[in-house]
Amino acid sequence: MRKASLVIVLASLALASVGIVSAGVNQYRPLDLDHQSLGLIRPHDTARTGFFPVRGWGFSNGATITARSGVAVTVSVTISGGPAEFQVITETGPDFQQATMRPRLVRFEAGPEPESFSFTWVSGATGQHSTVNLFWRSPTGAEVTLHGGSVVILYAAG
Repeated sequence: MRKASLVIVLASLALASVGIVSAGVNQYRPLDLDHQSLGLIRPHDTARTGFFPVRGWGFSNGATITARSGVAVTVSVTISGGPAEFQVITETGPDFQQATMRPRLVRFEAGPEPESFSFTWVSGATGQHSTVNLFWRSPTGAEVTLHGGSVVILYAAG
């Protein structure tokens, strides 16, 4: 089990670094992240194979921020029952333009017992109001239980 956890952590770090470079954030220049937003994820289940909002984190009801520099969104969840995939989608500006943060999705492999996972998406910012939304699915159609979790958003206020 430790070996599998280490592989997940190393893969997450590699994907996060790819996301930072792809998002146009200079990894050698520190970003002054001076604001933080915290939200909780309520328990619920799914067997749906298409992405849909995590309860309370769908379009226009996620956390609203105005960031001028970088944005880091850390999702920590406890799941059981099978694999689950998550993605962070932002809505920006008065026309609610949608963008999926890179990497487009993150997959957590859970078994029958509850397991906890965490991942951080990182991107640049536009300086406009943005709503941070969290979506998930069961890629195999197996019943997956999300026991709860949290979303932490770090950003430089605009």
